[in-house]
Amino acid sequence: MHSLFLVAGLLAAAPTSQPLVVGTSHVFSSEVLHETRQLNVYLPADYAEGMKRYPVLYLIDGGFDQDLLHILGLLQIGMANGTMVPTILVGVQSTERKRDLTGPTESADDKKIAPQVGGSAAYRTFLETEVMPFIAKTYREDGKRGIIGESLAGLFVLETFFVQPSLFDTYLAISPSLWWNNQALVKSAAAELKEQDATERRLYVAVEEESLGHGVKALKASLKKAAPKTLHWQVDAFAGETHGTVFHPAALKGLRWAY
Repeated sequence: MHSLFLVAGLLAAAPTSQPLVVGTSHVFSSEVLHETRQLNVYLPADYAEGMKRYPVLYLIDGGFDQDLLHILGLLQIGMANGTMVPTILVGVQSTERKRDLTGPTESADDKKIAPQVGGSAAYRTFLETEVMPFIAKTYREDGKRGIIGESLAGLFVLETFFVQPSLFDTYLAISPSLWWNNQALVKSAAAELKEQDATERRLYVAVEEESLGHGVKALKASLKKAAPKTLHWQVDAFAGETHGTVFHPAALKGLRWAY
């Protein structure tokens, strides 16, 4: 009898389970990419309390198994402790990232990294004509838009800043793959900067210290020489970090600086 009561007590004390919900996922069918992508949206804590509008931060590689939870955590704690303004986070899932996040290349070595590369222009069109209008229609955004990404996604962020700067107000590129296409993006930076208009924008670039010689110093020199006065920019090098570890400390500093 005693053992029966013990079993009953254990059953009664068993915990209940429920899904852990951190935001809303939208399954998005893209006519531009001819693929289905997932958009993961995290809203500020006070979003449901009124009709306030918020800036939007787009995270490239924003799937649950990619960088979503890393950046979501930094943003959430920053909003909670007042070091960042309340912001809507939109994680854009990547599938064939080596195809989508790279521009054309003349380098034979670059072309070996994936069966297809050089799809960044199409990916930018996907963001501009499909994702961003959907977010503007579905959520209360205030018109201020930022973008963040690391590694190849950081390359995409910088490429977008140079070839279509009006698409976002704030650009955060962490450990960008500046080696792509024999550093062509770095080599054309000064000329591209001279063509930019006087719109106020922010650009944050961060790398591990060992990558300073891989185009970063040249990029910083171009920014010093040719950046319009309305561009607020910062380039940071993190000592003791590697390409695999720099994302969290750099993203935290960049988000605090930009938001």
